[in-house]
Amino acid sequence: MRNATLVITSLALIIPALALATSFDVSVTQPEPTFTSDTAFALLTINNTVDESLFTGSQPLAISPANMWATIENPNIVIKPSSSDTMRVRLNVAKDAKPGTYQYTMSVTRVATNEKIEKTFSLTVKQRDKWAITKNLKLSCVQCEDSLSLFTNVVNVGKEKLDNVKIVLTAPKKTQELTVGSLEAGESKSLTAFIDISGLDPTSYTITAETLAGSQSMDREQVGFAIPKETPVDVERKETVTPWSKSVELVATNTGNALTEYSVKSQVANTFWATITYSQPPLTKGDIYTWLVKLSPGESTTITYTEFYWPIIILIALIIVGIFYVYFFFTSIGLTKRATKHGGEFSVSLLVKNKGVAVDGVTIRDVVPEEFILSGSFETLKPIVRKIGSGTEMIWRLGTIKRGEERLLHYKIKPRGIVTGEHSLPSAHLTARKGANTITTISNHANIDMGPGPSRIRVKTDE
Repeated sequence: MRNATLVITSLALIIPALALATSFDVSVTQPEPTFTSDTAFALLTINNTVDESLFTGSQPLAISPANMWATIENPNIVIKPSSSDTMRVRLNVAKDAKPGTYQYTMSVTRVATNEKIEKTFSLTVKQRDKWAITKNLKLSCVQCEDSLSLFTNVVNVGKEKLDNVKIVLTAPKKTQELTVGSLEAGESKSLTAFIDISGLDPTSYTITAETLAGSQSMDREQVGFAIPKETPVDVERKETVTPWSKSVELVATNTGNALTEYSVKSQVANTFWATITYSQPPLTKGDIYTWLVKLSPGESTTITYTEFYWPIIILIALIIVGIFYVYFFFTSIGLTKRATKHGGEFSVSLLVKNKGVAVDGVTIRDVVPEEFILSGSFETLKPIVRKIGSGTEMIWRLGTIKRGEERLLHYKIKPRGIVTGEHSLPSAHLTARKGANTITTISNHANIDMGPGPSRIRVKTDE
């Protein structure tokens, strides 16, 4: 009985001692004292005394902003039995760091057994006697066009006064200097620069800001911007009509900033009684002729074609039928589209006027092109809105409109991102029932000139 008691007592003393023993140990090599904007290293050497295992290091913890400086270069390492390896902690000291001593705490864990050892190390940050930096370097735009503004602060983070301080800006088109003058220790000055970027190709660029005191370079920062690729093509159409022919001139102009290929399309009279001649062969024929043109920025090209109608009697008959059709189906009810600018938005109105007899089942369809999006609320009757391939379609169902009655519809749009040049809002379409017949009315186009300068609105009425 006495022997059993001795065994139990011995085990009670030995087991806690074994539990406290670890299968590895960690030693720390402290980082060297370091100046601001420099890099120091702390080394944690792990000595593995038992089986091969994976060891992981936790993110070093410190008070802000020192916690943002630390990065473990190799946080996961496998160490063989009776071997050692080292985790390296990189400490990138911020250029505006305050001098002092910063303490870090991190742990190393043996993954197989979840054993953990916590270690601390300290970094001493020194302040230079003479040193200036740029802070808060930013641009007025990220997607830019012809010009931009650069904003920055220059700060003396050293111990002594600095004279003849300046910032040299290296931009894509030229280099310019911003004079700062003298800076007392701890003093900060704000600077603004205007940078011309007109004529640059659409791509990404960087601007370098180098801070100098006399001839000594002290800091260098970069900031980026991009010129977006814009390839809008405006097509101006001119028609000359005679009783026996129609001549069409299409002038395509690249109003963007990059080389582009564009399909110029035109609907033609693809019938047996029309003969068509053209200045250059079309890529495709049919009801719609297509010409593929390649245009550099600002370049224009002209395409002409003529439709010759024969015989003249058929032409006269078609004109008579056309006049009757216009009179019967279009004069009784009209649809006018207008657009006006209000701040960064465009207000679009559709005015319906019925000059003829009452019509039923009046439906109006309008499309907002892909370059624009609906904004705000509808101030009149709210339409049915749906997404289609060419943009956003709106449908109003107005029911019956009596003779002399008017209806006004309204919505607002704004550009989707950066939109420049002239854009044509498509015609709205009205359909209605007039007795047993279905009539259709098409509104005018509303052209929007997006720049440069304040946007101008020009309303073009289809003839």
